[in-house]
Order: sequence, then C-alpha cells, then structure tokens
Amino acid sequence: MNELPPTKPPRGVKYGKDETGCGFLVNVIKSLGFSETTEERQQENLRLKRNSNVLISALTKITASRERIHGVKENLGACKRLLQCRRDELKKMWTDAVQHKYVLEMLEQINELRKVPQRIVSFSTKRQYLHASKALTDALATIQGPLSGVEGLADLRVDLQSRRQQLYQRLHEELVTQLYKNSAAEAFSNFQRNNSNRLNSSLHVESVQGVPQIDRSECKGSQSAHGNGARF
Repeated sequence: MNELPPTKPPRGVKYGKDETGCGFLVNVIKSLGFSETTEERQQENLRLKRNSNVLISALTKITASRERIHGVKENLGACKRLLQCRRDELKKMWTDAVQHKYVLEMLEQINELRKVPQRIVSFSTKRQYLHASKALTDALATIQGPLSGVEGLADLRVDLQSRRQQLYQRLHEELVTQLYKNSAAEAFSNFQRNNSNRLNSSLHVESVQGVPQIDRSECKGSQSAHGNGARF
C-alpha cells in the first residue's frame, strides 16, 4: 500500500507593520507554535525575554535622555530670558571687574617700584652691577611708560633718574680702575717678578760655573766713591 508523503500545513498570512500593529505579536506566536518540543519553546522564550529586556533598557535610556534634553532646553531658555532682562546690569558688573583688575595690577606695580631703590643699593654693595642696572632700567621703563600719568610717583621718578646717574658714574670709575690702575699695577708686578727671576737664574749659573760673585754693597760703594771723585 502506497503511503503519501506528509504535507506541510498551509501557513497563515504574514502580517506586516503596515497592515496591522500586531505583526510582532503574531510572529512571536508563530515562532512558539512551530517549535516541536518544549525545550525549543523554552529557548525561544528565553531569547524573546532577553531581546525584550534589551529593548526595555534602550527605551528607558532614550526616555531619560529625552527628559534631560528637555530640561536643558528649558534651562537655556530661562538663562536667555534672564540675560535679556539683566544685560545692562551684567555689562556694568563686567566693566567694574575689568577696572578693579587694572587697579590691582597698577598697585602691584607701584609696590614693586617702591622696592627698587633698596634693591639697587643691595646689588651695588655686593658689586652686582648687572642686576642693579637691569632692575633700574626695568623700573624706569615702567614708571615712564604705563605709569607715566600717576602723579604720586613723581618723587620716585626723580630718585630713580638720580640713581641712574650715580650708577653710571660708579660704573665709569670701576671701569677706569680695572682697565688702567689694576692693569698697570699687575703689569708692573709681573715685570718686577720677571726681573727678579732672571737675576736669580743668572746668579745661580755663575755660582755653578765657579765665577766669584761680586758683593753688591762693594760695587755700590765703589760706584759712589768713583762718582764722588769725579765730582772733585
């Protein structure tokens, strides 16, 4: 007896998203219905639960993000309205802040300028003329530049200019001393030292060769006697 092969039952009509909103639910029911064993149904059920949990988590994050964005938009709108209402007040506050900052910087410069004379004296005492001239030059550039309109610094300006002349005179004297006096004294000392060494070496050579040494005092005495005789 011939047996006919089994035939698949006719599948139902597929429902898409465009036709009905229950398309996803219908697909879930079909996938569970086509499962042949209970184990396959459980696996399909676990897979659907995992996917649904992922979807729920994503929807939760999207909802929270939309709420935060909505809050940020509201805050920006409120800030914009407040800025429009208080624009003149904020502009005045900004101008005052800039002026206060400029005044503070000016006061710091004035305090540093008042310390310059003491620094110049300290550097000059230690013969650190380079540091003294740099401090004096910077102070004069500041007091004659950005702070030229400050009338309270007139006495300090005159004092620094006087100290510049004094420092110039002192540097001139130091240069003259180093170039002429000290150099001449050192050259004369070297000349005397070389002559003394040359005389000592010649006397040593004469003593080694056996040449009788002449008493310098007798030579001087004979020269003086000869000179006196010549005068007569």
